[in-house]
Amino acid sequence: PVMKAERSEARLTRLSAMALSQSLEALLWQKQAQYTLATGSMIRLCGVALVLAFGHLDLWSVVLIELCSEGITLLLLLYGWYAKRLEDSHRGEGDPGWWRNNRRRVIRYGAWSGLLNQTRILYGSAPNRLFAAHFLGSAELAVLGFADGLTNLARRLMPTAMLISMIRPIFMAHYSSKQDFLLIKQMIGGD
Repeated sequence: PVMKAERSEARLTRLSAMALSQSLEALLWQKQAQYTLATGSMIRLCGVALVLAFGHLDLWSVVLIELCSEGITLLLLLYGWYAKRLEDSHRGEGDPGWWRNNRRRVIRYGAWSGLLNQTRILYGSAPNRLFAAHFLGSAELAVLGFADGLTNLARRLMPTAMLISMIRPIFMAHYSSKQDFLLIKQMIGGD
């Protein structure tokens, strides 16, 4: 029961960190998000390497390393968000009544976007981990989870993924400010 609680806390911390990193990327603060996630993975790697070098790697150690690295990642993301928010010279500008006027549209968009993200789970590594959890032992599953985390980090740092995560928010910002799809089409070199 204690082990399940620790694993649940690690998952909750990871989900919070991922949601915060997506928020940072949507605000065009990819550098803070990606550097922090990479730092969290390096902390996890160093923790596992230290335990392997000076002790015995068991499931309890891996869960504690996961919990610590995810907690540090979340704290670093929160610090990065707060620091960037304080640096933002335009944060006091704009219409304070905008949220009141556009709340329904934003919630509707968010609901459909959330549904889309939930369907993307089926195409990631989560189904493989779920399938492996049924057949592998605890230690093998922990090693698979660690390797999967490194693979996901490498996938996020691929040049095409970084380019898409940088260009998509810019196009969406242009579209939302002008509501002109032809402008976006011209930006990407269309007719």
